[in-house]
Amino acid sequence: MRIALSTALAFTLFSPLAYAQQCTAPAKVCAPGANGDGGCFVPGAALCVAGMICESGLSVCPPGFKGEGGCFDPAAQTCNAGALAAVSAAPTAAPAAIGDAAPPGCKAAQGGDRKAILDALRAPVAAVLNAPVEFKVERIRICGDWVFALATPQSPGGGEMQWAGTPCEGDTSHLAGGLMRRNSGGWALVEYALCPSDVAWADWPERYHVPQILFDE
Repeated sequence: MRIALSTALAFTLFSPLAYAQQCTAPAKVCAPGANGDGGCFVPGAALCVAGMICESGLSVCPPGFKGEGGCFDPAAQTCNAGALAAVSAAPTAAPAAIGDAAPPGCKAAQGGDRKAILDALRAPVAAVLNAPVEFKVERIRICGDWVFALATPQSPGGGEMQWAGTPCEGDTSHLAGGLMRRNSGGWALVEYALCPSDVAWADWPERYHVPQILFDE
């Protein structure tokens, strides 16, 4: 169980001002609630649910008749009426889509996850290309709370994008690669590369401390 307290904001949380819920930007106030005493938290790095602050990537287990709850990693623990317990066995992964097989411990994105992941990548790509974008997916691989999506932007209906006047003009690939992390709201984009001339994500495993298997072909 972990509660996210930014080191830079620790003095605020433990000072008398904490009781008045005064936070220094970019931190925001987490008001006391049914789940905890509140404090200051940084959106994107942590979440606040009814007074409890948890690191991004963790979930909130509200107090219940079995325990006091807390923050927990849904990949390793369960929450049962306030009690935290280790997951006894890893859930069975959904079958991979044909042509999008994933190695052991990972899975291909499907259904709502697939749509949310593509939407997270679509927003910045469409903004850079200044045009509506659909994707021809090369692969989307989920490993734990991380996902890497590789796709080719195309016009709605499957037509080729107009690359002239964009960063994709000239001698580049026409690929978009995005690294995302699961949070309480779905999938948050951590880094992306559009039309790279080389393998732009080659150093992402080291930079973001994510498994190399996410990116392996």
